[in-house]
Amino acid sequence: MMYGNTDEMRITYIGHSTVLIRDKEFNILTDPYFSSNFSGLKRRLLPSMAIEKLPEIDLILISHTHPDHCDYDALDKMNKSCKVIIPQGASSKIRRMGFDVKELKDWESIRIGEHNITAVPAKHQGKCAGYIITGSKTIYFAGDTFLIPSLNDLANKYNIDIAFLPIGGNRFFGFKMIMDPQEAALAAQTLKPGIVIPIHFGTFGKIPLLFNMNGNPSDFRNSIRDDKIRDSVIVLDVGKSLDIEDMETLK
Repeated sequence: MMYGNTDEMRITYIGHSTVLIRDKEFNILTDPYFSSNFSGLKRRLLPSMAIEKLPEIDLILISHTHPDHCDYDALDKMNKSCKVIIPQGASSKIRRMGFDVKELKDWESIRIGEHNITAVPAKHQGKCAGYIITGSKTIYFAGDTFLIPSLNDLANKYNIDIAFLPIGGNRFFGFKMIMDPQEAALAAQTLKPGIVIPIHFGTFGKIPLLFNMNGNPSDFRNSIRDDKIRDSVIVLDVGKSLDIEDMETLK
């Protein structure tokens, strides 16, 4: 994959929570998920890019090991020379696959070239994390989480340029799994990022009654009470990219 200006950042939404972030010549892939189904759920929105078409990946960030965020079949097809960051205690299978793996606990950081990666708290199931990526921009990738008090800490510690927030509102037998549009709106208003990009919505087709994952970008945007934050929401269709040339884009 070739890009024009290598000094700009390009964000490509592959689908679900899988995002390709190209920061200059450094490529980051979040929560790789390239399969066509998940636990019997048929995928309605397929990934926009085949694994073989990915550029050389320098870093993979995995928020947790649910198969729609940590696709082992996809990982097995990828170059094992890249770095993988994963929550503490969740790396054994990926390490056995031959990747260079670093486990991070909450608020622990690692420096990779010109980028600093910090694991931040998330509340989902099992071992999970969000990530702050500090490079030419400061990015928050929330992974799967619902609204938690530590988002206030993030807002106080970081001036976030770009936030990727899940909005699907997943519940399982009534138990909350990730933010719904209303909670994601509160998260956006707390974090006050320059750009908000919703993720983790609309991926699957017919949903059994025991699930609830009906969050959508329109409900998310309409739930934001702050006009400036509402105007900062950019919805990327699967396969679409956003080029960010300078900080003025984020104002």
